[in-house]
Amino acid sequence: MRAATAISCVLGLAALCFGSEVNAAACAKCRLQAAWGLAAQPSDAFDADTVARYEGEVLSVQEVEKDKDVTEGVYLLLKTPQGNLPVRMAPAWYLKRQGFDVKPYDKVEVLASEVEFDDKKALIATKIKNDKRTVALRNRRGSPVWSKR
Repeated sequence: MRAATAISCVLGLAALCFGSEVNAAACAKCRLQAAWGLAAQPSDAFDADTVARYEGEVLSVQEVEKDKDVTEGVYLLLKTPQGNLPVRMAPAWYLKRQGFDVKPYDKVEVLASEVEFDDKKALIATKIKNDKRTVALRNRRGSPVWSKR
C-alpha cells in the first residue's frame, strides 16, 4: 500500500509540476513523500529497538501541514557520517512553544528510531539538541509528547 502511494505520488509529481497547470502545494507534498519516504508516514513505524544517537549538520528544514497523505510536522535532512538522513521531528507549533528553532547549517544531536521503507532509511526523533537547548519529542514507545495519548 505505501509503495503504491509513493509510486503514484512520484508519477503525480511529474504531471503536477510539468503539466500546464502547476499546483505548488501538491508538488511540495509529492516531493516530500518521494524524498522523505517513511519519515512522512504515521508514527506506528517507530521502533524502540532501533533508537540511537545521531549527530550532524542540518542540510534543510521543511515544515508540512497536516494532510491525509502526509503527517504534519517539521522535517530535517541531516548530514551524518552514516549519510544524509531525513528526520521527522514534531509539529511546528510544538517546537515554537518549546522555544526550539533549527535551520540549515545548525549542528544538532538527535536521538531517534531508525526506520526503513523500500530500502530508504529515515529517522523519527525522540529528542533533539542544538547548542542552545534539548527538546523531548516522543516518549520511549514513540508516542508524541505533545499529544494526550
